[in-house]
Formats: sequence, structure tokens, C-alpha cells
Amino acid sequence: MSRLLQPIRLETFVVAVFVAGVMTGCEATRLPKPHSGPAKAAANGLQTQQPALPFVDLATPEKLAREADQAIRRALQKKVSVKFVGVPLEKVLDKFAQLGGINVWIDRGALEEEDIALGTPILQTVENQPLETALKRLLTPLALTWFIEDEVLKITTEDDAEYRLVTRMYDVRVFRDEGFDPRIMTELLISHTSGPWAETTGDEEG
Repeated sequence: MSRLLQPIRLETFVVAVFVAGVMTGCEATRLPKPHSGPAKAAANGLQTQQPALPFVDLATPEKLAREADQAIRRALQKKVSVKFVGVPLEKVLDKFAQLGGINVWIDRGALEEEDIALGTPILQTVENQPLETALKRLLTPLALTWFIEDEVLKITTEDDAEYRLVTRMYDVRVFRDEGFDPRIMTELLISHTSGPWAETTGDEEG
């Protein structure tokens, strides 16, 4: 069986410090200066016994998702060696998940629509190849493909993948700050992705 990610719950802890002054009439009461005696000992105790505040990482869910996606892509570059002789497709995918230490989700409905059985016997030998390459060799003959979404590696049919629209946001301000021409950036995006692309001013109503 494919392994699925458990939802991550992010809790934020807020530490607040309140300072209060005691007023009598129009004059503020003052504590005696801790030159000596109990007052000095108490002041020293306050200075030495204050605990250090814990560090709180306020990472956003979007940041956590990006890090999870990047971890999957790094795992796909791991080189593996394995041999399958008549092993069912589902067990092969589970083995790849174990080798990469990643979580795999199979779109069973999409596979059923194309009459692709998870019990299809697989004959494949992989020797010191990136997991991504082995996965492509496995899926392409079956008209299957993969993509990363919701922090898991998803397996589906090529037809189903074509109809999926994934919106991602990337911080490109560093290019702007370095004086990078946005027209060149647009041309690079169009030439290195499959699209389709459409020109819009952003003012159109959907």
C-alpha cells in the first residue's frame, strides 16, 4: 500500500510580558534601591533566575508545503538498484516509495477508467539509476505519469494529468532587484514549459 502523509498541525505560542506601576495619588511609589540586605538579594535573584524564552518558528503552511515538495524532488534523484520479475504494479510503486523514503498516492479511479490494473505484472531491472528515471521507465509504457501535489507523489494517467491545473507562486523579487528584464523571464517560462499560455492584463472577470 502507498504511504500517505499525516496532516501537520502548526501551533503558535505567544509570550507576553506585562510591566505594571503602582500609583498613589499623583506620585508613583518606588521600590527601595537594592544596595544591601533582602532587597538586594531579591533583585539578584530576579536577574539570575529569569528563564530563556523559547524560539518559536512561525513557518507558514505554504513554506512547509514547498519544503515537502523539494524533499520529494531530492529523493527522486537518489540512485537505486532493483529488479522486478512479474511483480504487481502496486507493489512496485510501494517499493519505489520505500527506496526513496517518500509518500505515494495512486489515483485508482483514473486508472480504472483507462482499464489499467494495479495487479499488472512488471518486468523491470534498474541498476544505479535515479529513482525519477526508474519511475518514468515504469509508468510511460502504461500511459501513466506522476506529479507532486499536497506534499505527496501522485500517480495517475497521462490523460488525467493533462486536465489538472496546478497554481504555484514563486518569489521572483530577487530577479527584479538585480535588474533582470521581465520580458526575458517571460520568454524563458514559455519556452521551458508546456503551457498552454494566454495573454491577460489581469483585469478580466472570470
